[in-house]
Amino acid sequence: MTVANAIPYEPSLEHPEDNEDQVRRELIETLRSISETTFANSGHALRSVHAKSHALLVVE
Repeated sequence: MTVANAIPYEPSLEHPEDNEDQVRRELIETLRSISETTFANSGHALRSVHAKSHALLVVE
């Protein structure tokens, strides 16, 4: 998709998936586990993952 044919965001385009709450809970649990493991191994509160390294995608 090029900038010329990009669709501008508007709230009516967003529709939560049926299992979005479950996915959110599992993602929080996984990231928290990574954070706790990182702290336990290093003794420091470090960022456990890069902020832009995770995403959820739906592909047609």
